[in-house]
Amino acid sequence: MKGLSSVLVVLSLFLSGCSGGLSRKTAGEAIDASFQGHHISLLLKFGRVGAMCFDKAAGVLDEAPTTHIEYIAASDAGLVSVTQDGADFWKIEPVGLEPPVLEMMKKNHRYGANGCDYQLAAVPIANRSLIEVTRINQITDVTAQTEFKWKWTLTPEGTKLAGQQPSSRLAELDWRLDNNILSQTDSRFTLTDIVQSTAPRDGKVTLNKTRQGWRVLEPPPKLQPVPSLEAWSWLTEAEIAKLTPEVRELWAAGRGDAWHRTESVNAMDGNKTVILTIWSRNKILGQHAETALFLTIACGKDDDTVFVASGPVRDGGVRLKFDDAAPVSEKWYPANANTTLGTVDSSLLKKFLAATSVKIEFTPLGRAPQIAIFDTANLKALVAGEEVCKFSRSKS
Repeated sequence: MKGLSSVLVVLSLFLSGCSGGLSRKTAGEAIDASFQGHHISLLLKFGRVGAMCFDKAAGVLDEAPTTHIEYIAASDAGLVSVTQDGADFWKIEPVGLEPPVLEMMKKNHRYGANGCDYQLAAVPIANRSLIEVTRINQITDVTAQTEFKWKWTLTPEGTKLAGQQPSSRLAELDWRLDNNILSQTDSRFTLTDIVQSTAPRDGKVTLNKTRQGWRVLEPPPKLQPVPSLEAWSWLTEAEIAKLTPEVRELWAAGRGDAWHRTESVNAMDGNKTVILTIWSRNKILGQHAETALFLTIACGKDDDTVFVASGPVRDGGVRLKFDDAAPVSEKWYPANANTTLGTVDSSLLKKFLAATSVKIEFTPLGRAPQIAIFDTANLKALVAGEEVCKFSRSKS
């Protein structure tokens, strides 16, 4: 009888999807939460624009919307209106966008130069949605690898856009689509074949148990590192001296001299994530080339995380050396298609504030172990006033 009870307990756990304490339901909720903000978008400008509108400091250039395929398509789909607003100027207004998109636009920055007044908005065309969790491999009490099925689901805007265009225009629109999480297009998503684009796909993530429950370890949304020093190599000393304070800050981060601060706000819940980035002092031999790496610390509502843009790696094993202290071995977790290593260890993050430099050793796929060197520089001063950077105030 006792043996039968044990069998029934095991069978019950199997049917409910439990694995070492993590159920499929809980895993699904964590994956679903990570999908918030994951969408394929069409980037549009709203407001007064024209052929001479530009904001050089922001790296934004404008041209007449009447010559851009995205505005022609969005207008035909009933998403926007484009009207003449003086010589060489046009007014672009939303007319068929859903309330969540309009609410998101209220928080966007506005650009104004040469008679223009506009904002950039990413109009979601498709959202990432979870179908089911298929397998859980519990590695430790606080770590589990989870396999699942997911798909792209068209938004109302995406349905209008895909249903009102000739196939030739849809193919051209594909080049204008943006995956806001990966900062790149999804080669398997095309407006010319919605059935194939929205078909189920396989996915795999690492889940970590944090103080806020189980969550997916991933880089902050739309991670856009500052340009490396190589991107500034064409500047002369005289030109560097003329840089604005904002651009000079980017230049310093590219040199590895200082951390650069940016922030993002979740359009769904309004939660802020502060993103701090710096480039390594040296280059490492990655899978494909010799390159510098950027290190990012992200402070958010749930947890503080650190990521190094490692490129493809053999595994998650890393060693860290703070100043002259002995190296410490850690198990970090591959994220972002296995090209980024990260951790949610707040006690480890606190050591960044007490050191002047940190060396991070990891093993690129097919290479010998590599060591990237980072200065902590102005990190302590930056996080001191950040309410969301909890690791700076936690007790060791």
